Amino acid sequence: MSVRSIRGLAEQRRGGPDAAAAPGTGSGGSASSLESAVPTEIVVFYTTVIAACESVLRDSEDAMTPFRFWLFVGTLLLTVLVSGRMVWHAAGTAMKSVSSAEWWTATVAFTAWGLVVPGSFLYTWLDRDQLVVTIATVTAGAGLLLGASLGPNLNRPVGAVRPRVQAESLTIFERDEQQEPTEHDQPADPPRG
Repeated sequence: MSVRSIRGLAEQRRGGPDAAAAPGTGSGGSASSLESAVPTEIVVFYTTVIAACESVLRDSEDAMTPFRFWLFVGTLLLTVLVSGRMVWHAAGTAMKSVSSAEWWTATVAFTAWGLVVPGSFLYTWLDRDQLVVTIATVTAGAGLLLGASLGPNLNRPVGAVRPRVQAESLTIFERDEQQEPTEHDQPADPPRG
């Protein structure tokens, strides 16, 4: 999808005036909503530059780790700013923008992609064993966060109340009616004067 689809998704979730004409939005479920919230233009830019680094520096001793790191930081900052601006149009305030599921999805998705894409600064910074564990952890963590938390929230209109699970038989620290009171339960004798 597109960075502009983040704005459309934000409008759709808030019932804004541009919700019907929003590009890339629809009732396709969590996967469609997740696709709409990924800032693909920024992902493509980052991936292209990293691929160029890999192809040019294939036989070179210089891995350009600082450049790769600052490229990641710069494009992450760009993701934060652009996705925040897109959500701000629908949310109305900066605080509502950065606390929205659309903003968090865009930020988490880019962060995970930027870290795990072959050629990122992690590939030149970590040794092989550390890299494997780090890539697996980042991928699994981002997948869990996006799939279990953010994805379902993208399909829920803003302000909708989530159903709560209530267990009526669960009581904590409630005394059984048939139990005898202890000395701690007896009222203190009033002071005599």
